[in-house]
Amino acid sequence: MNSQQEYHQLFNTKPLIPYLQVVEYHQRQHIFDLIVAENIEYRYLNGSCEDRTHLICLLLKKAGFDSGKIWNFAPARYTLLSNELFQIQDPLGISNPLYWGFHVSPYILSYNQNGDLETLIFDLSFDTKKFLSITEWQAIMNCPRALYLQTDLEHYLFYSIESYSLRSAKIGNNPVYNIPAIQPSIITGDFWKLAPDETLVQNGLAINDLAMYIYNTKSKMNASEQKYLSETLTNIDWLDGFVFCPKPKDISHQLHTELLGFYKTRFEYWESKIKELS
Repeated sequence: MNSQQEYHQLFNTKPLIPYLQVVEYHQRQHIFDLIVAENIEYRYLNGSCEDRTHLICLLLKKAGFDSGKIWNFAPARYTLLSNELFQIQDPLGISNPLYWGFHVSPYILSYNQNGDLETLIFDLSFDTKKFLSITEWQAIMNCPRALYLQTDLEHYLFYSIESYSLRSAKIGNNPVYNIPAIQPSIITGDFWKLAPDETLVQNGLAINDLAMYIYNTKSKMNASEQKYLSETLTNIDWLDGFVFCPKPKDISHQLHTELLGFYKTRFEYWESKIKELS
């Protein structure tokens, strides 16, 4: 079976492309400025693109504009026959290069000056001045064999074989059967939606804010703290663990308290913002 066949087999349950109300040409800049004004942290490229995207879609919905989510998948995420990932350069040098299996951004449909319909992607991580076309957006990820799909704003994240197997192996929190320790991270075509009480978006946005706070204040830290946190920033799971696990020995009590306090403040801010938009 070739990769294209595998892709179509996995995606026979993929969500339908959403119907979006088309934005008039003169509204484009207003939408762009509206999103920029929210000051969503986009410079931490290891961060949760799904959380930034979800918040922007909620923001646009509140403002009366339809938007969707466009997902780009590297071959390593849709076929067992390839280990090819996106390769991204990090302008800040936090991680260089970055390797991604997928990326997601919000998009709108709009008429251009000639009356032609266009798909416009908003992604400040890639361009701070303008919307991107699908071709421009994919080209930045340096992976010609990438495949994309579009969903509505409710589809928060996708299942992989690994995550689906883990879910299927349990009823509630009780193991039903054992599965191999290693499962492929191949997408299944199934997406899941956030429950009303889930706080994944708030956490992801606060983690992104914390990452840049650490990056901007590292010069005030001692050498061991700088080294530890520089390594931590190279993986968002490590940064998430820093917030929720016991204090590392390399970090002073004072700095640990300061960083967790900053995270808590930003989490509360985003919690309030999402309640306002919901």
